[in-house]
Amino acid sequence: MSAWSDANRRIVLGIAGGALLALMLGSAVYVELVPQEWGAVIADPAAWDGKEVLVSLYTVEAIEGPDRYVLRHGVWTVQVDGPSADLRVGVDLSVRGLFRASDGALVETWRELAPGRQGKRILGLGSIVVLGALWPSLFRRKQGFLVSRA
Repeated sequence: MSAWSDANRRIVLGIAGGALLALMLGSAVYVELVPQEWGAVIADPAAWDGKEVLVSLYTVEAIEGPDRYVLRHGVWTVQVDGPSADLRVGVDLSVRGLFRASDGALVETWRELAPGRQGKRILGLGSIVVLGALWPSLFRRKQGFLVSRA
């Protein structure tokens, strides 16, 4: 009876571990590709006119003048009206501002640089790759089931 319970425990742990990995990967992709607040703004600009919006950890894509720059995050592009003298293309930052529906721009009221974001991104992706590579070595097949090697 004890061996049967131990085998079932290993199977359940293997399934739970796989589900957790799938949840982590899905969450990482979802967060990276779908910034929630800006997606809502684009979906209904009139409802957001004059409201405060935060775009977090976007990358400066272009500088269009001393008071206008463009941010990008995944598929989203954001026009920002704000000082751009101290910015350069490729810098990651978070911006809070008031949305202007007439031209779809964000009027900057607050900004914070996010140095080191690229290093964190590389570390996170590297960790996922290592986990994915090691995952098969943690389990073996026994009678058609995945069983923990532990």
